[in-house]
Amino acid sequence: MVIKQGKIVAKEGKLINEPKIGQYPDFLSSTIKLAPELSPDAFAIKAEGSVVK
Repeated sequence: MVIKQGKIVAKEGKLINEPKIGQYPDFLSSTIKLAPELSPDAFAIKAEGSVVK
C-alpha cells in the first residue's frame, strides 16, 4: 500500500486513481542535456557470474 498526503494511492501493486499531472515552467523541461547519440547500451553495466546480491 502506498500512501501520499494521507490518502491511499496504490494498493497491491495497482494505482487506485490516476495521478495528477503537475504544471511546470517550460525552463524545467530542458534541464538535462544528453548527447543525441546516447543509446540504451550506454547504460549497460558489465558483470560477471550469475548471482545477484
